[in-house]
Amino acid sequence: MSALLITFATLLALDQPPAPLPHLTAVRTPAAPRIDGRLDDDVWKLSPGSGDFRQQIPFDGAAPSERTVVRVLYDDSAIYVGFDCEQIHTPLVAHLTRRDRDSESEWVWVTIDSRNDGQSAFVFAVNLSGTLADAQIIDQTTFSWEWDENWEGKTARTTTGWSAEIRIPLRVLRFDSSLPVQSWGFQASRFIAQRQEQDLWAYTPRDMTGSPVAFLGRLDDLKALKGAGRLELLPFGLGDVRRQDSGSGTLGNGLKLQGSAGLDVKWHVAQDLTLNAAFNPDFAQVEADQVILNLTNFETFLPEKRPFFLEGIDAFSFPLSVFYSRRIGAAPLAPTVGTGTSQQDTVPLVSVPLPATIYGAAKLVGRLGPHWTLGALSALTGSNAATVVAQDGTVRNELAAPTTAFNVLRLKREFLGTGHAGVIGTSTTPFEGNEHYPLETDMQGVPTVPPTQICPSGGTTAAGDRCFHSAYVGGVDALWRSPSSQYVASGALIGSYIQGGPTTPAPEADGTVIGPGSSAPGGWARIAKDGGKHWLWSAEYTGAGRKLQYNDLGFMQRQNVQQIKGSLGLRTLDPGSFTLEKGVELDVSDNRNFSGLDLGQLYELNGHLRLRNFSTILLAADFGPARYDDREIGTGTALERARYWGGRVELATDPRGAFAATLAEQTQFVGWGAFTTGLQANLTVHALRQLDIEFLPQLSWAQGEYRYTWQVTDPDNYFFGKLTAKSLSATLRATYSFTPQLTLQAYMQALLASGHYDDTRQIARGTLSQVTLADIAGAAPEVFPAGTTPDFEDAALNVNVVFRWEYRLGSTVYLVYTHSQIPTVPISYFSPPGDLSIHSFAHGGSSDVVLLKLSYWWAS
Repeated sequence: MSALLITFATLLALDQPPAPLPHLTAVRTPAAPRIDGRLDDDVWKLSPGSGDFRQQIPFDGAAPSERTVVRVLYDDSAIYVGFDCEQIHTPLVAHLTRRDRDSESEWVWVTIDSRNDGQSAFVFAVNLSGTLADAQIIDQTTFSWEWDENWEGKTARTTTGWSAEIRIPLRVLRFDSSLPVQSWGFQASRFIAQRQEQDLWAYTPRDMTGSPVAFLGRLDDLKALKGAGRLELLPFGLGDVRRQDSGSGTLGNGLKLQGSAGLDVKWHVAQDLTLNAAFNPDFAQVEADQVILNLTNFETFLPEKRPFFLEGIDAFSFPLSVFYSRRIGAAPLAPTVGTGTSQQDTVPLVSVPLPATIYGAAKLVGRLGPHWTLGALSALTGSNAATVVAQDGTVRNELAAPTTAFNVLRLKREFLGTGHAGVIGTSTTPFEGNEHYPLETDMQGVPTVPPTQICPSGGTTAAGDRCFHSAYVGGVDALWRSPSSQYVASGALIGSYIQGGPTTPAPEADGTVIGPGSSAPGGWARIAKDGGKHWLWSAEYTGAGRKLQYNDLGFMQRQNVQQIKGSLGLRTLDPGSFTLEKGVELDVSDNRNFSGLDLGQLYELNGHLRLRNFSTILLAADFGPARYDDREIGTGTALERARYWGGRVELATDPRGAFAATLAEQTQFVGWGAFTTGLQANLTVHALRQLDIEFLPQLSWAQGEYRYTWQVTDPDNYFFGKLTAKSLSATLRATYSFTPQLTLQAYMQALLASGHYDDTRQIARGTLSQVTLADIAGAAPEVFPAGTTPDFEDAALNVNVVFRWEYRLGSTVYLVYTHSQIPTVPISYFSPPGDLSIHSFAHGGSSDVVLLKLSYWWAS
């Protein structure tokens, strides 16, 4: 052990930050320059500027192929950045697209760490066509491009190339306004499309991949900055017309007109502390989520797209996903309804639960002193119901989720320049009214004694008790980076507590019952060498206790698991005869539950190349021994899964042409005679300078592996069958940009999916703790009970068209058309079992919405 510590100490002693980084003096201007992209205002002559750029990509450390000069001015309201970009030896590329969308164009970026914490920064970018993009860097390494602010950027062509002007209002930045003179972290970057070249003003070697914020240059001599503006208001109004028809799973139909209004408020309590509030927010202009066929027993993660929750998201970052903002306002599952035993009879739905109305939300984000970061959020959502036709023929609303309050508090304290320690707490509190839930009865319809009510989740509790629980999570974390950011060590500890709710809740997928009073710990730790030459490595541990539960406001794939992961890689970023970079990596992981059950290992060897024509190749081979799946059956009985071996291929073409494509294919052979394969492609067509078309086909096919048929329930037996599941999805995105402020976006996804079980087997439940493949193979073939089948054939067709006009800075008009279908509704077969059929699109409920939304931004 002492030898290991000495070796580690020696590495740290050799781990030095890069050479001193450059400084640039900001000059106070007596008059604001006109933001037109041209640096011909006399005030630009006040700035001496700097042209000391160096390449980072593709030839690390080389002199730039074209000259760049950056200048910075400021006044009492804004920071002004000017770029003079010579481009004599390379053709200019100018694609016009919507805001925050990457394109193969000439770009310039500005990165500003106005907090001087070495942890976070703001990024502002503009391309030759005037397309804007902005982002936040969170926890040193994570870019959040969904963040949007109101600022200006314009470009112009010159006789020697092009130029750009950027105006960043001081109200956008976060800084300590009490300081008489300030120096900020600063980076200026340029991208030359035809050369795929990235030039940096504050150059750092490419292998220093740990933290782009830690090695920014300095922007000096910013005097008497007080910020500008305390209050921002964004009122909006909208109206829409909705049409819905009935389908095989829903009965509701008709036409509905409605309207609403709301208000977003931003109050700068201090220059680096902001209160955001939203009253009755609406996010109808946000692109629909992609629908996939999920054959796993884990939830699909969906990225946050709503602007209110993306603003200031860096303040809530935590190593474990205890805060997953998609939970706020999410549509709940349809409730369990009816009378009888706890396994309720299926009743028709007039309508499914829609996303919950967010009555209001507020968050306080910013700094408390020079080293403390605060993030606090509270939101209140309305109750949610599904309209059903009861067994007696009456139509009524059944509660799916009550009015609920969500709260998050996050505090971080920076130390040692690039490290931090922090705490987080979350709570979810439902407010049930005087709801009446159906009583559990025996087979003769007589209520049980004592009376027990059936909750919407399917769990039971004593009559009159709460059916929805409160949930609390608390945690601590810490992160340390070495001076060069090559080495990193981080970790987190959390705990959860459940209060109230069903006394006999529905069990977790592994059979664990998490009811009132349940609590458990969890943790995560990682140590790694993320940068430098040439070896990279990492070791990671994740543990989640049996009754750990943070899914009420977080994203947790499962509890009752321990995972150990390790990786060792070798890379070189020095160009060779045919390559610009290359590397190889070995990844190993081991998963077990807290009973020691083997949940699987993974061994993967992969290598990648980036060729001199800028195309890339990745090849990987993987192997997993036989293991058990304790979530497949859902009762705690584990199912043995066969070993697998296979590989994957990822290819990307040269991105500079009119056509650019990527292809990813992965195939695994499972046991003997079974396989899974998946193919995903992306074809981008730059049809016109202002028109981009993106086509994303996906294909998945799984065949021959025994799977539990959860769709067929039998209290005495388990049914298994060899599943053949296929899905075919095609997604089309198109963007036509009339101007940087006037765009038309279209999104369409069509999905077909089917599943069919062959060679079905039946095994008595008894007291089995494990079901082996030998048990299934030795069981006699059985047919499913009469009138039941687990086979399915599903379809979904979702369309989203958004016309966006920013008629003045920060103020927008949206005209939106949306067509959606409810997926995963089993329908009758129009094709042989297991095949895909376009007839599926004619079935399942669908709706159409046309919406007009107008907002007006005002700032003091």
